[in-house]
Amino acid sequence: MSEPAACFENMVAGHLLKSVQAWRDLGYGDYDLCYWRDQQKREVDFVVTLNRMPIALIECKTSDGDVSPNFRIAEDLLGLELAKIQVISAEGIDRLVGKTRVVSASRFFAGLI
Repeated sequence: MSEPAACFENMVAGHLLKSVQAWRDLGYGDYDLCYWRDQQKREVDFVVTLNRMPIALIECKTSDGDVSPNFRIAEDLLGLELAKIQVISAEGIDRLVGKTRVVSASRFFAGLI
């Protein structure tokens, strides 16, 4: 039996990868999809890069709770202020928490290619 959180994260990964590849193929820039993890094993699920520079941090959550503290840690260690998006599997969510957008997966996917 599969883990719901892992399945949700894989679904988001597939949609993000398809979009990043389309942006690159359309000539919008050298986009790529990565993840971030430090030596203490804190991680951010996805990092979108443009010309090898991080531009967005994306976390996947199966429930609507607090914003991931790893966003702030990653930004501090990278020395950059990045777009931060927390994608939630529940429907009907779209709000800003500080500078982090918390959004339902269906709404997030609608904004991708």
